Amino acid sequence: MPHGARHYPYGWVVVTSGLAESRLFEFSRQLQSVQNYEELLVALSDEVRDAIGYNSSWISIVMPERGTFKTMTPRGTMVGDIWDDAVELPIAGDEFVTEVVESRRPVIIEDAQSDPRVNREVVEALGLRTIVTVPLTLIDTTFGTVSTGTFGDEGVRLPSDAELEYLGELAKIVVLASARILLAREREEKIRNQAETDRLLADRQRIESLGELAGGVAHDFNNMITVILGAAQVLRGELKEPEQFANLRLIENAAESASDLAKQLLAIGKRQELSAEPTDVVDRVRSIGGMLGRVLGASITVEVVTEPDLPEVFVDRRQLEQVLMNLGLNARDAMPDGGTLTISVESDEIDEEYVETHPWSRPGKYVRITVADDGVGMSEDTLQHIFDPFFTTRTDTGGTGLGLSVTRAIIEQHGGLVRASSKLGSGTAVSVYLPALPVG
Repeated sequence: MPHGARHYPYGWVVVTSGLAESRLFEFSRQLQSVQNYEELLVALSDEVRDAIGYNSSWISIVMPERGTFKTMTPRGTMVGDIWDDAVELPIAGDEFVTEVVESRRPVIIEDAQSDPRVNREVVEALGLRTIVTVPLTLIDTTFGTVSTGTFGDEGVRLPSDAELEYLGELAKIVVLASARILLAREREEKIRNQAETDRLLADRQRIESLGELAGGVAHDFNNMITVILGAAQVLRGELKEPEQFANLRLIENAAESASDLAKQLLAIGKRQELSAEPTDVVDRVRSIGGMLGRVLGASITVEVVTEPDLPEVFVDRRQLEQVLMNLGLNARDAMPDGGTLTISVESDEIDEEYVETHPWSRPGKYVRITVADDGVGMSEDTLQHIFDPFFTTRTDTGGTGLGLSVTRAIIEQHGGLVRASSKLGSGTAVSVYLPALPVG
C-alpha cells in the first residue's frame, strides 16, 4: 500500500497533504488546455476516480436568468454538443439543488433511494445512491456544482473528511475552467449571431433592391400589356378568317400570361393594392385547405389543424389564398410519390429574448400558419435561397422561381413574417406569421 493512503473497495484515497497538492497542481495544469465541457468532464471524472475512488462525476451549471441548472456527464464518443443536449431542470421545487445553491456548502446525500430532498424521478431513472455535491463558487455566487457518488450495486459510501476537502479543492480549479469555457461559448455565439444578422441584412438589402427594380419594371410592363390587349380587342372586331382569330388568341394568351407575371413582379416590389379587412384565419384556412385537397391530387392528403379561439388578423383574403396556394403547390412538388400536407394554425408571441437569437423575427403577437410536408426536404444551402426572386429548383418544369418571393412579399406587406425550415429526407415547413388584432 502506498505511504499516506487508505484503501477502499473503490480505489486509492489520497490523504497525504504533499501528494494531494501535487495532484491538484497537475490537474490544474491539465485543465488549462481543455476547450469544451466534454474534455473538462472526462478530466474531472478521471481525477475523481483515481484520487478518491468514485466512478462517476458530473457538473451542473446554474442558469440564473431562467432559474434552472444544466447537468452534464461524460458521453465518450456520442455525437452532438454536450452543452446543448444537457438536461435542464428548474431549481425551484428541488430541495437538494436549492440547498446547494443557497448554502454554498457541500451537501451529501447518504442514500438517494430514501432521502426526501432529491428529485425522485431523476434518482429512480439513474439508480443513484450516495450523492456528494460541492459548489462551484465564483465571486461569492454559486456558478454551479461538481457532483460524484455511487449508483445501483455500488451501494452506499460516504466520503471521508479528507476526500471531501479534496473535492472542494478540485471545485476551485474546475470553476475557473468552466467559466472560461462558458465565456468562450457565449463569445462564439455572439459572433455567430452577428454574422447571421449581417448576412440576413445583406440578403434583405439585395432582395429589396431587386424587388424595387422588379416593381418599377412591372409597372411600365403592365402598361404596355394593357395597350397590347386593348389593340387585340379592337382587332378582334375587324377579323373574318378563323386562322386570323387563332393567331389573335395566341397574342391574347401571351399578353395575359405576361400580365400575370407583371402582377407577381409588382407583388415582389410590394406595390400591390391590398383590400385588407379583419379576418377569421381558421375559416379561411379551412376553405383553402379544401381547395388544395382537390388541386393537389388524390396521392396527397391535406390535414388542417387549428387552435380554438384565435384572434383575427387584418389581411387581404385574396392574397392570403394566393400565399397558401403557392405553399401548397410547392409542397406537392416536394412529394412526387404522394404524402401528407399539414396546415396548422395557432397563436404565437415573439419576445425580445427570442429576437436576440433569431434575427429574422420581430416582437409581437401573431397568428402563425404553418404549411408542412413530409417530402424530400432540401439542403441548408438551398434553404437559404428559397425566398430569393427567380431562384428555383424546378428546372424540368420551367418554374419562374417567383412563388416564394411573392409569398414573402405579400406577408411582409401585411406587416408579417415568413420562416422556413427543412432537412433532406424529412420534409419542409413554412411558417407565416400575421400580426394578431387585439381581442375585445
